[in-house]
Amino acid sequence: MNRRKRKNSGSTLIMVVIALTLLTILGLAISAATVMNIQMKEINKEAQENFYDVETCMEHVKTGLVKMEHDASSEASNYVLTNYNSGVAVNMSTMFRTHYVASLENQLELATNTSQYDVSKISNMLSSISGAQLLTTQSDAQLVRNTVEHELILKNVHVAYTDTKRKMTTDIKTDIILKIPEFKVASASIYPEFTKYVTISEKTLNLADSSGVTLNGNVYAGFGETTNPTVENYQTGILLGGLDNSIDGDRIITRGDIKITKGGNTDILSDTVWARNYILSSPGANLTVKGNSYIEDDTQVNANDCTLTFEGEYNGYRSNHTFDASGNVSDDDAEAPLNAQYSSAVIVNGNKADITFKSSLSLAGRAFISLTKSVVNDTSSGLPAYGGLTNEVRDIMLGESLTIRQNQIAYFVPADFVTYDGAGKPILNTDSIYTGPSGKYAKYYGVDVSDYTTKVKKFYVQSLGNQPYYYLYFENDKAANDYYKAYFAANESKIQNYGKDININLGDNHSEVSHKVEIAGGNIMYRANSGSGSRLFNLDTTGMSAGDYISEKSFAYEYAYRQLSLLAANNAYASFIDTSKIELKNKTDMTIYSQIVSQGAIDTMTPGQVKSFERNVAGDDLKTVVAHPGESGTYVVTADDFRTTSGADVDMLLVICDGNVEVPTLDISKVYPCLIVARGNIQVADGMKLDNTVDNPRKVQSLLVNELNAPANDPDNNFLYYFNDLERALGSVTTDISLDEYILYENWIKNGE
Repeated sequence: MNRRKRKNSGSTLIMVVIALTLLTILGLAISAATVMNIQMKEINKEAQENFYDVETCMEHVKTGLVKMEHDASSEASNYVLTNYNSGVAVNMSTMFRTHYVASLENQLELATNTSQYDVSKISNMLSSISGAQLLTTQSDAQLVRNTVEHELILKNVHVAYTDTKRKMTTDIKTDIILKIPEFKVASASIYPEFTKYVTISEKTLNLADSSGVTLNGNVYAGFGETTNPTVENYQTGILLGGLDNSIDGDRIITRGDIKITKGGNTDILSDTVWARNYILSSPGANLTVKGNSYIEDDTQVNANDCTLTFEGEYNGYRSNHTFDASGNVSDDDAEAPLNAQYSSAVIVNGNKADITFKSSLSLAGRAFISLTKSVVNDTSSGLPAYGGLTNEVRDIMLGESLTIRQNQIAYFVPADFVTYDGAGKPILNTDSIYTGPSGKYAKYYGVDVSDYTTKVKKFYVQSLGNQPYYYLYFENDKAANDYYKAYFAANESKIQNYGKDININLGDNHSEVSHKVEIAGGNIMYRANSGSGSRLFNLDTTGMSAGDYISEKSFAYEYAYRQLSLLAANNAYASFIDTSKIELKNKTDMTIYSQIVSQGAIDTMTPGQVKSFERNVAGDDLKTVVAHPGESGTYVVTADDFRTTSGADVDMLLVICDGNVEVPTLDISKVYPCLIVARGNIQVADGMKLDNTVDNPRKVQSLLVNELNAPANDPDNNFLYYFNDLERALGSVTTDISLDEYILYENWIKNGE
């Protein structure tokens, strides 16, 4: 029997097909896994990018909060500087913290619920980012004050970002903590401030004979003649005149007067002005002050046809009263120093004057008839001396804080009204023929002046020989105020007539903060609408505040003035201030020049010698000129001073001079970047434009810091040899607070995890 053989020829094919199928399945699985992995990585990448985007949103919120912190820090620092009073039981750090927090709260809190922050303000910080959204509801927006840790907490800040292309949303929810920085005072160093000035003159800044001068930057001036009050520019710090001069910077500071000596337009554009007096002494002088003014003594219009406009606040902060231990003024102190130089007022001595206060007005003092410059005092009055002046000269206190010269007639006493007491002192005659409603006093003054005072001040005018003159003397403010009110009421038509060419405008709504009027001294004369539609002089103080002004502000402004005048550096302000009064010290102590410049080092130079130092710092051509003409000599700045030896214009020029500095007219089409420090006067000629703004102060600081790398104690190769302890002082240039370090996050949650 024949058996058939089995054939295996098809099995190989089947095995191959099975193997291929398995490999295909395996390949597809691997491929699918790879694709899935790639997709997951892409999703993770997109999620990560989305997270970065939402973190960017949170950074925008942080940036917005840093800006709020910066505004709060600036506001609080300025408040401390202006209002700190060593007689108050609170330190600077506490005062800063209080006003820093108040400013932040004012910026953040919801107007209708101060326990919540305004979500719209946080939302506005995200408005520049497309896809960003604040999810925090107003009810969840809790604003928590942690007074123990000194911090504000914004609870439940919930930010989301949606990528519309990827259709993906990521959110972050957190609490944001705003820590309160410490207030640090580096009073030993003036260099960060010093570098921001365009001119620093220990005596007078003189633009009296110049026109078209522009000074961009802060300005500091001391004063010139200090010993002889009969000198024309006695204690003048800044002399202005000519046409179209302007000063524009953060601040102007002078220990003396700002005086306009020629007709023409002068603009002071600086944000703040600190000075002793404003004086307009030339017919046709027009002065506009854009920023806020802080005036130790008076504003005086001493010529005809003058215009004076204050667009910012006007603060005449000085009163010559003494203070008690609580900082309160003693108004009934009959022996308080009656010195016109230390009582803030506004006085119009010329005709056809126009004075406008567009913002708030504060006057702490009152007007006087000043006798110190022109009279020989009669000591028979028996009144005590003040201020160490000879002949016991005391000025005549008036009943007004804002007044016109013609009102002085109200205080003049005819010789036949005067008699003498048993001690030989001049007094008003109190016989019945003089007193009473029908007596000689009532007929002459319109009121019985003996109801307010019986004392008289006698003096002789030097230029008029030995003829005596008499004025009323009041024992206290109230008597002077009450007298002038009565006099004004009795003589109003006469006063309106002799003041008809004088305009004094305060605005009409004194209840508004922007037009607030504070009077702590005497009456004020100003024009207001009458029933007939005309604007007449009146004394109405409705809506104006009084009384608390002196104790709250006068002391603080005086402290700030001394600080800003750089007389209280190195913590020496203790010699000027005590808890009971402000002592009137010699303002020539501790001058700014002596703090910046080493006069001993300059004295090693040959008289008349000038040294020039050129540096290139980070691409800026910077130059320092040290001149030694001597205290009475003058260094004249040249065009070459503003050029390098290769002929290129310098990017910044620093001039140090131990005498006077004159800047002549050079190329009036140019703006000259410079900082000039002079021991004497600085005079700037027609058309010159000097600038130390924008980036120029940084260049000065860079120049000074760079010089630290030069060979030390080498007067020929290192200009720091001529500076006082600059290396130590420069250490505080970079100590500014980094406010973003005071923002922290707590309870950070991403996507609800």
